[in-house]
Formats: sequence, structure tokens, C-alpha cells
Amino acid sequence: MNKIVAIFSHDAGGAELVSLWVKKHNYNYITHIDGPAKKVFERNNIKEKQYSLDDAIKNCNWIFCSTSWQSEIEKEAILKAKIHRKKSISFLDHWVNYRERYIYKGNLNLPDEIWVTDNYAKNLILNEFPKAKIRLVKNPYFENSINQINKIKLKNKFKNKLKKN
Repeated sequence: MNKIVAIFSHDAGGAELVSLWVKKHNYNYITHIDGPAKKVFERNNIKEKQYSLDDAIKNCNWIFCSTSWQSEIEKEAILKAKIHRKKSISFLDHWVNYRERYIYKGNLNLPDEIWVTDNYAKNLILNEFPKAKIRLVKNPYFENSINQINKIKLKNKFKNKLKKN
């Protein structure tokens, strides 16, 4: 049986990281996407396989989410993943408001693992939540941007070579 990851996202910045991670990895996934994240997933050609929040939790093996300090989607997903004994991972796209991103209904609700893309964020998180499990990962947004720039450079190089011939 293929493992299914449920993707939860609301804010645009986090959606960039999560959607590009989904694009790069060949996981069987389902989604609960809302707000500005919908346009980001669409722009990055990630097909939504939209489920209600509860159905996404019930039908997955683990969850992967962005974070928000204004939306409750990711916070509720992390809590429900814990209730259903499913692994939860969140991908941080910011250096601010860490505590607010994990407070749900007045309680601190950390995922099983937090992913960050730089040592500065890692140190900030460890200062805020010393017992949190942190993973330093490559930034899929930066990787995608570099790939796009390289494609443009290659295209221009090819055009210039054709002009010379």
C-alpha cells in the first residue's frame, strides 16, 4: 500500500515551500488547501486533491503543512494528527511569530518535526522550543528559482549561438 501524505496550507509563503516540495517528491498526496495557498498551488502546477480537514486526516498516513499565525487550518491539522497518532511535519517559511504559529485554542501544539531552510531559523526555533525536533532542509523555492534562472540562461545561450551561425 502506498503511503498517503495529507498537505495542509493557507498562507502564500508557506504554500511556496510546501507546493514545490510536493512537486519535487513523488508522494501520493491529498490536500486541504485554502486562502492564498490555492493560487500558489495552481501556479506551481500542483493539482489539488481536495478533502475536508477531517477526511484528509482520516485518509492519510502522515501530514505535511505550512504554518500560519492567522489561519487555524495547519494548527487544527497538527492537533488532529496527534489525536489519530499520525506523524506531523510543518515547514516554516518565516523568522517571526513562531509561538503564534503553534498556539491552537490557547495551547502550544507543536508538530512531531519542524523543517527550516537555514541555520538562523533553526537557532530561533531551538531558542523558542528547545525540545522541538528540527530538520534543516534545502529550500525548494530557492532551488526552483535557480532552476528557472538556469533554463533562461541556457535558452539565451542557445539563441546567441544560433545568431552567430
